Amino acid sequence: MFKGADEFINALLAVFENITGNHKVLFNSALPIIWYVLPILLRKFRSDSNDVKFMSLKIYSDIMIQYLGDDTIFDLDSLKQSN
Repeated sequence: MFKGADEFINALLAVFENITGNHKVLFNSALPIIWYVLPILLRKFRSDSNDVKFMSLKIYSDIMIQYLGDDTIFDLDSLKQSN
């Protein structure tokens, strides 16, 4: 950790919270979000900060609700072809 790490994490979470409101970005970037962002959010559930836990859970659930409602997201073959 570095000085200002908490503020940096909070800023990153705020950015991802805004991204969850943009369906086009979520669906066009589904593969990187599934592979890279979601595992990081899951690790943040164990944070000492309740704010970080809450924001991580909120962002994770916002993303997953949209992905689970779309039948093409978990078809990895179609995702690989579109990228």
